[in-house]
Amino acid sequence: MDSYALLEWLLGQPGAAAVRRILEQAADDCLQVSMSWINLGEVTYMLARRRGWHAAERFINGIPALPLRAIVPDVEDILGAARIKAKAKVSYADAFAIGLAVSLKADIVTGDPEIRALALVPVIWLGR
Repeated sequence: MDSYALLEWLLGQPGAAAVRRILEQAADDCLQVSMSWINLGEVTYMLARRRGWHAAERFINGIPALPLRAIVPDVEDILGAARIKAKAKVSYADAFAIGLAVSLKADIVTGDPEIRALALVPVIWLGR
């Protein structure tokens, strides 16, 4: 899952229902959702900008309760994201989400057209 997807859910945007269903399936152990801590950090600062630091802190404190596996990137992940960023017009944070999906051989849940356009991994599309 990338930052776009989690923000859709947190901010009640149009893709929120689809993300909620995915998180419910993860909570029921029907699928596994993983997210890089880089992307969780991105969600944190974006929440702080839109809703204030208090909302961002609530999110940070609630991460352990989310039905997702938060992945701390290692050196290989960091260099993999750098390789993706060097070749593609995506943000560095998006490069971590893409790299994680590639390494897990997983779909990526997003509404970000830049990620979709790359076609490096299968996309569960939330876009409008």
